[in-house]
Amino acid sequence: MHAIVTARVPAGIKEQGRVALEKIGSTPTELINAAYEYVLAKGELPSAGKTLPTNVHEKRVLTAEQREELHSRIKKTTFPIPASYWEGKTDKQLLREAREDKYARADRHERSH
Repeated sequence: MHAIVTARVPAGIKEQGRVALEKIGSTPTELINAAYEYVLAKGELPSAGKTLPTNVHEKRVLTAEQREELHSRIKKTTFPIPASYWEGKTDKQLLREAREDKYARADRHERSH
């Protein structure tokens, strides 16, 4: 079962977001689902307690400690995948299939209860 979410967003932010989502090959639906999943996992908004650059083109600079932490987390969560797994599919296709499978399992679970 799916639900529709309605939200008010400044027109400029919506347009910038649309362009950014297109660049990464994503959709507003994927963004909203990812945001909800983040809040459920972390118990906070993605930007809670963090200041973002006021200029969207401004680069944030990480401290040496932040860089080290980031590299450590990437190393812990990265592992080789056999070429046969990809079957010639793109990352986007694999991600979409994984999400579809996840939502199908959730739907089956809801129907069984």
